[in-house]
Amino acid sequence: MRSIGNTLKKHTITFGFPDKETLEALGRLVIMQAHLEYIFKMTYKSLNELSISEALKLTERDTGAIIRKDIQKIAKRKLCAGSVLTQLLDLIDRAWKAAMLRNQYVHNIWARLDFADLQLQNNDWSWRKAPEKQEISDLTYEISNILAMLNDLRFSEDFKKSFK
Repeated sequence: MRSIGNTLKKHTITFGFPDKETLEALGRLVIMQAHLEYIFKMTYKSLNELSISEALKLTERDTGAIIRKDIQKIAKRKLCAGSVLTQLLDLIDRAWKAAMLRNQYVHNIWARLDFADLQLQNNDWSWRKAPEKQEISDLTYEISNILAMLNDLRFSEDFKKSFK
């Protein structure tokens, strides 16, 4: 039994798993997020003009959120105002939003309430219909796009020319 605000709700909760296809989509999502976090580490490397091993060593215990926040600060300090900085900050913002949703899918409880359809617990402890395979695949695609755009940006001539 859990009390939220002035409401007292009782539910029979049965922990559950999504179907095989949805589980596979979640696995792809987790792996794609790991790829994106690696590319953010390489962006950290590029901004600080480090070797790959130096960047990996300096960021080995940092979460994706910490690395993105560091990149924001460093980029504002080291890059000239303009298109590259704007694009980078936009990609970081998109990555924040994608990571928040990914974290909800991966770290929150999947269960059946009162033996109903599979539900996902929200961050505020409310419940919603569990995401379907396509919703998860769409998020994986968004993360893949962010990764590609970020990688293209950091290898671009404009990126190299945008340092102060």
